[in-house]
Amino acid sequence: MDLSVFKKGSTVAAAVSGGMDSMVMLHKLNAVKEDVGFKLAVVNVNHNLRERSAGDSRFVKTYAERLGLEFFGFSVDVKEFAAQNKLSVETAARALRYRAFDDVNADCVALAHHMSDQAESVLMNIVRGSGINGAAGMKTVNGRFVRPLLNVSKDEIKKYQEEHSIPFVEDETNADDAHSRNFLRNNIMPLLKQLNKRAEDNICKFAERLREDEEFLKTLAAAGEINFDNASLWKRRVVFSLNEMGVKQDIEARHLDLIKELAVSGQTGSSLDLPHGVKAVKDYGKVIFIRENEEQREVNEIPFKIGDFLMNGKLISVRGGEGRFKFDLGKVPPDAVFRYRREGDIFAKYGGGTKKFKDFLIDKKIPQRFRDGLIVLAAGNEVLFAEGIETNGKIWVDEKTKKVYNINITYAEE
Repeated sequence: MDLSVFKKGSTVAAAVSGGMDSMVMLHKLNAVKEDVGFKLAVVNVNHNLRERSAGDSRFVKTYAERLGLEFFGFSVDVKEFAAQNKLSVETAARALRYRAFDDVNADCVALAHHMSDQAESVLMNIVRGSGINGAAGMKTVNGRFVRPLLNVSKDEIKKYQEEHSIPFVEDETNADDAHSRNFLRNNIMPLLKQLNKRAEDNICKFAERLREDEEFLKTLAAAGEINFDNASLWKRRVVFSLNEMGVKQDIEARHLDLIKELAVSGQTGSSLDLPHGVKAVKDYGKVIFIRENEEQREVNEIPFKIGDFLMNGKLISVRGGEGRFKFDLGKVPPDAVFRYRREGDIFAKYGGGTKKFKDFLIDKKIPQRFRDGLIVLAAGNEVLFAEGIETNGKIWVDEKTKKVYNINITYAEE
């Protein structure tokens, strides 16, 4: 287990389903928490997809209490959410699971993905036609989420479970090959292991090398680090970026020369149109490649409402209670809608003072490539909430507030 992902003095929430992998992770974390110096809690999400799921959640809660650990339990209706938002059950479950994790008061959430999960994810992503990001697999540390077992094999997990007699529950749906991941796990991986018994390990090493290459290429695009005298390096980075966006042809030498000119002498905000709807934009000392995506948006506006709903792949959650983006429900105008920013939008900061929303984003140093994709809550031309940034002072909570609500927007898939 990789314990380097945990910081001394932090609070770690172990995501535990009750299965062998997560129970082994919980047992190990509980054994080392004092030596490493972190506080441990347990989080469980009941997806209500199986008859035994409620019993599995009770099993986890009982075990957590036996260890003297704080327990966070959530129950979600995946089928209803999937039907309402026209999602697959798997995608809906993931969205609601991560939404629940967002509500846990912890510095990080530990997930029990291991080496076999990594190999399966890499193969699944390749089969789906993913680019380098998908083929590089899961990261050990991805923001608030950590995977301490990612380099641990399933055989090692089984051995640890047997040595310590760790109880666990069995998910009967793991044998159902109707699920694509189960089909790969139960049928394809055994064949690959017949071909090479180290197949899983080699797939994970392949993914690791891809991640290293990706990180290296990203550093070449960092502000001030592209050496335009070294043509092989910067051209490699440009071609890599465009390939990632699906542009694998029609890029000529003249395009590369124009991109170099934009990077060296272009002003922030200046841009260059490239083939296949891609645009190169000079953005705070860097050149960013973006694709105009307005036509790809299925929904451009949703009336304000309470609950959980999707808007073009993002999960909007409006619920009662405190949070980073809390607001007074009674102050939200009846014509408020969730939408994207528009020309002429304004914003009032807490404490007074109204300015153009465009200027507000510049003051906040929000990169230009992100601005048009931000979801906002607005009434007319006034932005009341900007995704991940700030809440308008006009709907801020005060001593007269009767109903405190919070807005949270995340990607539906992790």
